[in-house]
Amino acid sequence: MAGDYVPIETDLPTQRKVIAMAGRMGVSPFEVAGRLAYFWGWFTQQNVVILAGDRGALVGAYVDTVVDVGMAPRALLDAMIEQEWLTTETVDGQPALVVPRYSSWLEKCAKARRQKTIRQRKWRQGRAADPEKVSKDSDRRRLRRRLSVGAPVDASKEMRDESKKKPLVVPLELLPWLQWWNRMHTEGLVPAAVNEGRPSQAITGSWKKSQADAEVRELLADRDQIEQRIRASDFCREGWFRLAKLFGGRNKDRELIVQVLLDGGYEDGNRKKPGAAVGASGRVHDRDWGHLEETGPSVDPGAGE
Repeated sequence: MAGDYVPIETDLPTQRKVIAMAGRMGVSPFEVAGRLAYFWGWFTQQNVVILAGDRGALVGAYVDTVVDVGMAPRALLDAMIEQEWLTTETVDGQPALVVPRYSSWLEKCAKARRQKTIRQRKWRQGRAADPEKVSKDSDRRRLRRRLSVGAPVDASKEMRDESKKKPLVVPLELLPWLQWWNRMHTEGLVPAAVNEGRPSQAITGSWKKSQADAEVRELLADRDQIEQRIRASDFCREGWFRLAKLFGGRNKDRELIVQVLLDGGYEDGNRKKPGAAVGASGRVHDRDWGHLEETGPSVDPGAGE
């Protein structure tokens, strides 16, 4: 079978039994090792019957049969029998050549188990070679387990490699918006500051979406007009108003928040009653401010969004 193989121990030519076989046959131990590998490979490709005691039997075969087909010289088979690597038995009334430990050594499932053992050994050797990586991996697994069960987390220990994280690249077009927003926060016009060096995923994600939406991109083009509307609205100072919402966020009525803002819908003078807002046509209509997608208190300016 293409790609099939038999496992051979690396010290096979120097093993005691092989040396004894070589002396009996009058050949080199390396020749014996090669002939053994060839015989075992041929044996596994036959119709082998698994017997009790971890043995594989080639039923109906004699020593002379194997010699006649040229698979092995008689001297090799006699030496294997002498070293108990091959036996001649009777199975179901027929002669049979039997290989001991066949299921644990030459059978396909045994090969698969040995491959797994080799992979695991290499993996353990890699862990031993880099104990620092093992420690970090263990910390991450422990952190995931604690988070999954709600256990308290020692952040100073679990996140000790925080400084090695890949730095976040802030889009150049986004940076002026972050600076503008923080200036507005300093003046008390918006509820929470943002981290200019590492903005939240909500901000960066909504910014990317806004740049892919022609309508939102056009609405955001006049930042001075947006600032004027914010200055005229105490409602924008409440905790619901975030930079991420300005970048294409929608209320529950699926209206763009930036559009409502530019229409003057959040200005104090246009709020005839709680929830009233002015549309693009100038008509006053009711708006349920509770429909806004997200509400929440102001955050600490040092924490950012």
